Amino acid sequence: MSGPSTRSHRSSVRGLETTLAELAGLLKASKSVVIITGAGLSAASGIPTFRGGSDSVWCVTAAAQGRRSVFRRDPLRWYNEFFLKHFPMSFTRKTPNAGHEDKEGQGQEGADNDREEQDGGDDDNDDDCCPYSFDKEIRPEDFTESVRATLTLDDDDAHTAAARGLGRSLTEMPRCPGCGEASSPMSLLFDEDYDSHSFYDFEKAEDWFKEADAVVFVGTSFAVTLTC
Repeated sequence: MSGPSTRSHRSSVRGLETTLAELAGLLKASKSVVIITGAGLSAASGIPTFRGGSDSVWCVTAAAQGRRSVFRRDPLRWYNEFFLKHFPMSFTRKTPNAGHEDKEGQGQEGADNDREEQDGGDDDNDDDCCPYSFDKEIRPEDFTESVRATLTLDDDDAHTAAARGLGRSLTEMPRCPGCGEASSPMSLLFDEDYDSHSFYDFEKAEDWFKEADAVVFVGTSFAVTLTC
C-alpha cells in the first residue's frame, strides 16, 4: 500500500516523462528551443553553486558586497577585501560532466537544423570560451560568452586557500585601456540587469525568447528574482 508521498512522487515522474517526450518531439521537428543553463550544470564537475549554508559567501557577504555601487565607492578595497578574497580566477583543473557534453552536442545539432540555443547562467560562464579543463574547452553561446563564472561559489571547505586565491592583493587598480577608469570583473552584479552590459547581447536573447517554441532551464533556480 503506497502513501501520499509515494503517489505524489510517481505523479511527478510521469509528468516529467511527458514533458521530456514533448521536448524530444520539438527537437526532432527542428523547432526553436531555448536552453538556459545555470551554475547547477557545473556542480557535478566539482564547481559548487553559490548557494549553501549560513556561512556561504552568498549568505555572509556576496549579496551586500557584490554590487556595482559598492565597487565604485572604493574599487581597490572591493577587490582586495571581497572579490579576490572569495572567488577563484580559474577553473582550468575542472573537467566537463555529462551535462556539458549533452549541451555541447545539442548546440551542434541545433546549428545543423537551424535551431537556436541559448546558454545563460554560471556558471557558474570567459571571453570566447570557458576553459574548464586543460585538454578540452567548453564554449558557451553568445549570451554569456563574456561572463566569468566567479560569483557562483560557496566559501566552504570544498575550496582550498590556493583554489580561492587567498592572500592575493592588488596595489593598484586594473584599468580600462580605453577610458582609464577602474575596471571591474566581467560579472553581473546584484544591482544590475542583463541589459546593463553590451557583451550580454541581451536584445538578441530577448528575440530568441519571443521566437522560442520551448524554454528549458537546466541547473538554475527559480528561488531568485528573475532579471530578464
